[in-house]
Formats: sequence, structure tokens, C-alpha cells
Amino acid sequence: MKIVRRRVFITFISLIAINFTFGSKIYAQASGSFFMLPENFNAQMLNPSYMRTDNATVFTVVGFGGATIGNSSNFNLSDLLYKADDGAIGFDFDKLYNGKDSKYAINNWSTIPAIFVDIPFKNGRLNFSYKEKLESSLSFDLNEKRFEKDVNSPATFKSYYSDNIKASGVGYHEVAVGYATQITENISVGARGKILFGAALADINDWSYGIDYTEKGDQIELRHKGTGTIEVPVTFYLSGENRVLAVNSEDAVKNYLGNFHNPGIGIDLGATIQLTEKSWMSISATDIGVIWFRHNTMDILQDTSFVFETYEDIHDYISYDGYPEGYVDPYDLIIQTKDEHPYLYRPLVDTIKTVQGLFPKIALHFQHNLYSNLSFAFTNQSAFYKQSFLNILTFSTLQKAGDFTFFQNINMYGTNSFTFGVGMQWECRYVQLFAVTDNVEAVFRPTHNKSFSMSAGIAFLLNKPNEPKPERKRSAKGSSSKRKRTKGRVSPYLPFYKIKR
Repeated sequence: MKIVRRRVFITFISLIAINFTFGSKIYAQASGSFFMLPENFNAQMLNPSYMRTDNATVFTVVGFGGATIGNSSNFNLSDLLYKADDGAIGFDFDKLYNGKDSKYAINNWSTIPAIFVDIPFKNGRLNFSYKEKLESSLSFDLNEKRFEKDVNSPATFKSYYSDNIKASGVGYHEVAVGYATQITENISVGARGKILFGAALADINDWSYGIDYTEKGDQIELRHKGTGTIEVPVTFYLSGENRVLAVNSEDAVKNYLGNFHNPGIGIDLGATIQLTEKSWMSISATDIGVIWFRHNTMDILQDTSFVFETYEDIHDYISYDGYPEGYVDPYDLIIQTKDEHPYLYRPLVDTIKTVQGLFPKIALHFQHNLYSNLSFAFTNQSAFYKQSFLNILTFSTLQKAGDFTFFQNINMYGTNSFTFGVGMQWECRYVQLFAVTDNVEAVFRPTHNKSFSMSAGIAFLLNKPNEPKPERKRSAKGSSSKRKRTKGRVSPYLPFYKIKR
């Protein structure tokens, strides 16, 4: 027991150190409370070794499985927005800018479990799922540029030049079959094999746009350049030299959902260990895999510029609606020049085939049950994106009251960002319903929060036995009227539940 406690303590301190070291790169993943109830169907998808201790069959279908969505950034989304006098919402980079060479990053992800079925099979659990998954990441530098007519005059106007823009995203359909079983009295393991179908891809490197001085420093130049790889559910109309002339986004959602041309494979692994009578630990590695993008996939190259003859020419292309006098918004400048100078926005494309890796994730969960209706836990989730290591550490508590379970969690993003979350699950004989978030404030004000994840869904239960009733008091005649405890087993005539006495 002392050895177990010592190892758990060492692990906990190590996770704190990792989170403080790497947590500045904030990444919102699933709420740590998910890992506290192995019988929750969403927790079973997060760790393939999780399985119910009864013989219930669990399933959910489109419209009931709900969704898990997440956002993570190092700035509030509201910092980027402004509301004009006419009520229109726009982007205001002047509000976002905080200093020279400011770096910004934002991540988004969503998982929609369209179908999930988990059934008892031999000495374990067999499951099948179909999910829609989308993950994206964007980072950029925002630099202030002040432009002067000559070195002795004050700045005539200023602008923000965005460069080092990196964007990556992948959307795919996932079909998975998994199995979990106990290999010893205290250890259960699980694995899930996955067939993937890539539906969308974006991988943008070192993109930049904005206005800057020419190399000689005597004129102002509008620049727009970068490279990348894309596969998006839209139709491109190309010129004879393979430059994009126009884009048709009609039926984009339909094309996305029907895109099964880019095959891939993946695997999820997990293990759950009963440490003591009241403590257990689990570890999982998920989203390990690759997708071969071979359909409608293109390399994209943009390297164009336009030199303004005089400083006054710039003012012919901009408006100061919503902006202070003397400020030039690069985005507004691009919008205003795209019709007169369309060649600036016609990138060169080339059809290719490429292999795209997923974003692997590792989760470690430790839980201690103080009482039958009270538990606490900590969960560490890490994600690997290219050369970046992203981390979040969560402390959770759980309380049970009848068919209800309640969660509270505190989440640490490095040393200077914390969120508070709550959740609830209700499970009766035929239905399992849950909702959980790692940032309760973001439920009401999502744009005013840097990071959050939210999840909700409904699963249906079959063959789930009733809980045995408590013993009755002995009658006056001395005979016991105690109800016989019953065991349940899965009937071959699903969905009926057969009682074995």
C-alpha cells in the first residue's frame, strides 16, 4: 500500500511539473470527469479498456449521441471582435494587438458519435462506433508597422502585418471496432482498430499577408504569399496555368459527408489497473494513425504583391468605418483590392497525393473512492501536434445520489490559467443521459473564454438488470421475508433480459 501511494505521489508531482513547463500552449480536451465513470459510453470511446461491470447493452444513434466540442487559444475570442453602429460584427486586430511581435494561437476540435454499440462478448465487451471528427490549429504573428514619408516626419499611418501564419486541420469519418477484457483480476486492457476516411485537409506553412516596405524601403507593397496543402469539399475552377479563378462552395456539407475517397488506418489502446480496493488508474493512447489523401488534394502556392505608387494611393482602397484615422486594416485592404487586382488572390495549385498523420493523445487517470458515493481524481491529457507538446491537468470530484452522478472539476493550463467545470449523469434502467463541461462560464459566454470543452449525449441501455432490493426485517414468526438476490445474463433474444434464479 505504501509503495502504491509513493508511486502515485511521484506521478502526480511529475504531471504538475510537466503542466507548468508545457501548459502555456493551451489545449482544451475532453473534460477529465469523463474518465471517472467507465460505464459512460463517451468514456469508453476515450479509453478502450473501459467497460461496464453489468451485462447491459449500450447503444446510441444519430441525433442522440450528442457532440463534444472544444476551443483553445491564448486570447479571448471577444478580443478579436467589434460591433459597428449598424449592429454588424467585424474583426478588429487593433483590439487584439498587445505588443511588438505578438504571437497568437487557437485550436478547435469536435467529435460527433453518430453510432455507438457496446455489448457483452465472451469474457469482455465488444464495441462498434462511427464518428465524425474535426481538429484544427492556427497560429500567427501580429506585428505593427508604422509608415513614414521620410525619416524626419511622424508616421502617416500604421498597419498590422500578419506573418508566420501556420494552419493545420483534418476532418475525417471514423469506423471503429474494439474489444476490452480482463487479463488478470486487477487489470483490464482494450484495443480499437479504426478505418478512417479523410474528408478535409488543410496544412498551411509560413503564410503572410499585409502591407510592408519594398526591399529598397521607398515604397509600400501589399504582400500575399505562402505554401500549403489542401483538400476541401468545394469545386475549384482553374485557369490554363492551374491558377484558381473561382470557387464553388455549393453542397459543401453534402460533399464533405459523402467523401470516402481518402483511406486511412488508426488504433486506440488502453489499460485500467485496480491498485487497491478503493483506488484505480487508467492510461490510454488514442488517435494513432494516418490518412492517405489522394482525391482532390492539392499543393497551393501564393506569391504575389502589388506596389502602391504613392502613399495616397493606399487611402483609395480603404475606409475608416470603425477604425481610427491613420490606421490601415490589411484584411480590409485585401477585400477592397481583390476586384481591381484579382491576380493577387489566384494561387497556383498542383494535384498531389500525401499522407497526413492524426494528432495522437495520451491520457492518465487516477481515482480514489473515499466512500461508495464520493470519489476524487486527477487526469492528465497530452496531445502531440507536429513539434508541439500540449497538456492539461484536471482535478475532479464525483458524488452519487440514486440514479444521478454529479461532477466538479478544476483544470490547469500552465501556471496562470484555470477553469472550473461541472457535469451530471442520469442513468436509469433504459437510458443514460449526461452533460459535462470543463468551463462552466463558457457555456454562457463562449467568446469571452480562452479554453473550454462541452459534451452532451444520450445512450440507450438494454438487458440492464434492476438493482437488488435491500433485505427486509425478519417477521414476527421468525421466518425471513428477504427477497432472493438475482443474477442476470444476456438473453440470445435481444433486447429481452432473462432472470436466472
